[in-house]
Amino acid sequence: MKLSYIKLPNEILDMDLTAKELAVMFYLSSIYVSGRDTVCVKQSTIAAKCGIKTTQTVSKITASLSDKGLIICRRSIYDNNSTGMIYYTLKLPKASKGYFSVQRQILNEQLTPAQLRAYLFICRSLSPSLGRCWNSYNDLAKILGTSRSKAIELVAQLVKKNVITKQKIKTRQNKRVYGDNHYTVVRYVSHRRIGRRNQGKKTGL
Repeated sequence: MKLSYIKLPNEILDMDLTAKELAVMFYLSSIYVSGRDTVCVKQSTIAAKCGIKTTQTVSKITASLSDKGLIICRRSIYDNNSTGMIYYTLKLPKASKGYFSVQRQILNEQLTPAQLRAYLFICRSLSPSLGRCWNSYNDLAKILGTSRSKAIELVAQLVKKNVITKQKIKTRQNKRVYGDNHYTVVRYVSHRRIGRRNQGKKTGL
């Protein structure tokens, strides 16, 4: 099976979206087929794929995304006037500021919306040439709009799930002192993941 990637415009992570709104946008983008205007999916499926507890919450999220102009929702009506499936048209920002790619297999990892948001930011931050990024916890906390302790917790959760790896890097000024962490994204080949697993060493700032 060939690897499959989801392309997202960089700008989507700079918009005023909650973690759950971003998770729904990411999932809808993952099933959106080029050349088709809409996608049709059950709200219960969206809830399950995005780690959202109820379809009522999904309904509120899609309504909010609609108000923000990111999706158009249209519910089909049968001949007996009963309502049917909901069709979604995505209105993603144009990739004028660039885009980043995310492996589709991450959808199988059952990340929470907060974990997915942190993962997407790391994916966007990866150096194209080096394949890693080195955001500090303070930077991640600011980007994610959360506390430093929460950013540390989210990174630890992603490492434990083996979807990213984290390595402490010594400073150039003093090889005995550790500086920033370097992050890489675990790659998938067919149904296998490849990448260095966390060996239980204490890493962090």
